[in-house]
Amino acid sequence: PSLALGERDCHHSHRQLRFGILAIAFFLNPIPYVLTLFFSLV
Repeated sequence: PSLALGERDCHHSHRQLRFGILAIAFFLNPIPYVLTLFFSLV
């Protein structure tokens, strides 16, 4: 159980890290994301 718990925590932290990178990329250069969202809505 402890191994599975550690594996789950590692996966969760990896997901948070990827989200953080996406958030930083979005704040540094939001234009492509906004254009993509805009064209997906239109």
